Amino acid sequence: MDDGVGIALAVVLLVVVPVGAGVWAYRRARAREQAEFAAREAARPTRTPRTGGPATTVADLGEPVERHEVDRSRRGRTASGSAAVGLVCLLLFLGLAVPTLIAGAPVGMFGVVLGLLLGFALTCLWSGIEQGLRYFTHGAETFALHERGLLHSHARGTRAFTWSEVSKINQFHRESWLLHALGRDVICRIRLDDGSRVTFNGFTRDADRLAHAVDQAVYHGNAPRPARPGGVPPERP
Repeated sequence: MDDGVGIALAVVLLVVVPVGAGVWAYRRARAREQAEFAAREAARPTRTPRTGGPATTVADLGEPVERHEVDRSRRGRTASGSAAVGLVCLLLFLGLAVPTLIAGAPVGMFGVVLGLLLGFALTCLWSGIEQGLRYFTHGAETFALHERGLLHSHARGTRAFTWSEVSKINQFHRESWLLHALGRDVICRIRLDDGSRVTFNGFTRDADRLAHAVDQAVYHGNAPRPARPGGVPPERP
């Protein structure tokens, strides 16, 4: 095979195919998210978006219902481990791919393997860096669920908002040992009327339950209720 053709084929298999697959997967996920959002928004109780006024305080949120803490130590361990694995895989990829490209040797299925290795390395690196930044900047982080809203607290401050201030929720739930290990089996992104965003993931204690409670309060009008003495929630009227 001509050297130029071999290099071009290697580039296609190592770069174009993984990037194209990633773009296709992203667009498909976005289309699914938009369809789900449209369906939920149609069933949402009527609200008036907040455009100004005083900032929401804890007193505006009503009675506290439950507290969800972020497992910071697990986040730190996962961030360092993920970054280390990603770096090792990236170095392995470079050690295998660079000599192949320089020699202009045929790649074939070996190129597909290298492409998968590169994708895995970049995924681990991205996850490690993202969670590492949150580990150092957010410190101890909690989400306090209240009757009429949510209180997000971390090292950089607190943010309280009511359910009526939420403009959109994107949720991701997947059963996967790898995603669970990376804290990405549950992701909930809450966008507010002022354009800011509050996000929690699988590192948050009982993230599934918190995401469900937020979704029920925002899109179905089923606000969470504080438990009665003995841990029994009150009956809804």
